[in-house]
Amino acid sequence: MILLYGNARLHVAIMIVKQTLMEFEWEILPHPTYSPNLIQSDLFRLMHNALKDIHFHNYSEVENWVAEWIDLKDRPFFRHKI
Repeated sequence: MILLYGNARLHVAIMIVKQTLMEFEWEILPHPTYSPNLIQSDLFRLMHNALKDIHFHNYSEVENWVAEWIDLKDRPFFRHKI
């Protein structure tokens, strides 16, 4: 099991949490350092715009829409938008 948890120190009993994680031998996934250049991707903004006024009735419809949306994009799109 890999655990990713928030780093808000006010809400974490550090010693108890660390001890429990060690007992269960769970790996802790570290938070990446914040860097504005890592969140510049237009991918989600473009996907958000493409989803305007679209309503899904089940998870399968979502999966199909995402797969089709990605399939329609060419290689330069991913090279420049991500």
